[in-house]
Amino acid sequence: MKVPEDDGRNAEFEEVWKRWSARPPRLSPEEAAAVVASRIRQRPVRRQPNWYLAAAAVVLLALVGTVAIWRPVRTPTESQPASQQASLPLGKGEVLIWIDEQTPLYMTFQAPEEEGEK
Repeated sequence: MKVPEDDGRNAEFEEVWKRWSARPPRLSPEEAAAVVASRIRQRPVRRQPNWYLAAAAVVLLALVGTVAIWRPVRTPTESQPASQQASLPLGKGEVLIWIDEQTPLYMTFQAPEEEGEK
């Protein structure tokens, strides 16, 4: 990163800062604390309007209603026992893989001893 050129403004800023920080404070620490405490006491406590609470309740009800309505309806499916999933007898080089309960995947491979034939 390139450092910006110093055209004398940094030195000028440092001088002004040193003069300002050397000045004595206008108030003693006790007086400053008393001023802050009095300003805190003077500030009125603003209550939240009741419509904020009502709006929050409406938003919460809308979210709960949306989740309840959009929840996917799941109908229970009867899973077939393994004996019912039995399929045709597999021949040489055939493989059956069940992807899920209703989807069989049949794959046929060439046996290594059959490669030379043909």
